[in-house]
Amino acid sequence: MRFSILSAGLLLFSAACSSDGATGKVGDHSTLINTGFDDMAGWVPATPSLTKERARSGLYSIKTDKDIEYSLTYRQLLADVVSSKPRKLRLTGWVNTSGPDADAILSLQILSSKDGSTVFNEGVNVKEQVKKPGSWQQVSHEFVLPEKAISTDELRVFLWRAGSGAPVYLDDVELQLVE
Repeated sequence: MRFSILSAGLLLFSAACSSDGATGKVGDHSTLINTGFDDMAGWVPATPSLTKERARSGLYSIKTDKDIEYSLTYRQLLADVVSSKPRKLRLTGWVNTSGPDADAILSLQILSSKDGSTVFNEGVNVKEQVKKPGSWQQVSHEFVLPEKAISTDELRVFLWRAGSGAPVYLDDVELQLVE
C-alpha cells in the first residue's frame, strides 16, 4: 500500500520540491529542494502522512506515527536535482514532536540506478536535536556523499518512524548543496 500511494504522488512531489540546481542562493549554499508541503494538497492520493494537524508554515506538514512508518518520500535522480556531482549536502527541516518519547529519523538515501541497492543511507535523529516537544524546532545535518554515487542514482528524502509510535511532524524541508 505504501508503494502505491507514494508512487502516485511522487511525480507531483518532485515537481513541487525540485529545482534545476541554479535557483535560490541561501548564504553560500545552493538550494536544491525547498518545500512546505502545501503545493501537494489535492495532487497526491489521500495519504495520512500529509496532514493539517500541525503545520509550521501554510496548512500542511507530513508526519509519522504508530500507523505511518514512512512519510511521503521525495524521489529524484541526482542529475535532475544538481548539475554536478555533489560531495556534501545539508538537509534541514522543522520538526514538531508530540512528546518526549516521540522519535523519528529525517533520512537522506541514495539508491543505485543499476540494481536498486543502497549506495548511501544516513539520517538525522530527531530526538537528539529536538529539546522542546510540542514546538517547532529546526533540525539540520550535513551529509558527505560517497564517491560511488553517480548522477543516475536516485536521491530520496523522507521521515522514518524509527520505532516510535508517537506522532512526529515535519515541515519546511530544504536540501542545499554545500560542496
